[in-house]
Amino acid sequence: MREKKFHQMIYVQYGPVKSAIFDFLKGNVYRVDTEELKGFENGQLDGDSQFVQNLENEDLIIEIEANTWIPSIGFKINESLREKLETFELEIEDGVDPIYIRDVFKGYTITGITQYGSNDIEGLYPNVHAEYKEKNFEDCRIRLIQKHEMGLLSEESVEFNMHFNTCWGRKVAIKSNGDISPCIYSDISVGNIKNEDLDLLLSRLKRYWILTKDFVDKCKICELKYFCFDCREISRKMGGDLYSPNPFCKYNPQTGADQP
Repeated sequence: MREKKFHQMIYVQYGPVKSAIFDFLKGNVYRVDTEELKGFENGQLDGDSQFVQNLENEDLIIEIEANTWIPSIGFKINESLREKLETFELEIEDGVDPIYIRDVFKGYTITGITQYGSNDIEGLYPNVHAEYKEKNFEDCRIRLIQKHEMGLLSEESVEFNMHFNTCWGRKVAIKSNGDISPCIYSDISVGNIKNEDLDLLLSRLKRYWILTKDFVDKCKICELKYFCFDCREISRKMGGDLYSPNPFCKYNPQTGADQP
């Protein structure tokens, strides 16, 4: 006897009404009815059902001998994620002495640098990607209102979003006065790099790194919570709370539809 199952590069995130099927082979996300999905996984839908045919059309399932085990995507804290807690990106505001920053962060693993304003960090970290931007908080707002915007889906991006905030995760922002913040646009400060121990500042900052959608009441039951871009700064300022939902999101995961 043969049966149909998802191939091994599929990850499913259940929601109350709708669920999300993450296909890491094609980099796509499919939203389906949760009850139909459970019916398929429990073997209650035959191959002629429209739901199963839709899955086949998208190449999401394979046919195998019954009771055959298929490897599947699984996410959990592992050594690579623990290592990521010790690596981070720097955001540097115009007015910060780049030589001073290089000396302070000597011995730490920097994975990327973004400087806002003058271009004077080139060569400080020869093997680290560096870019230069103008400060423009409007870019964050535009990205936030684009529904479920996260770019091309990948196993790495979903795993990251399970454990880190999509924007604040593993980011150290240094203001012109030396304050350390979760991002360059945030008015939250965990202390000042000029007069406090860097390890202590980083330990405080990591509490903001891990503010995933699982901390937001509306979002924690949503099937797309590991796919959407999250700007905690906009949500906090417009919602009045660090755990406020995206004020531009109209989707209600409890009904599976957008609110009017």
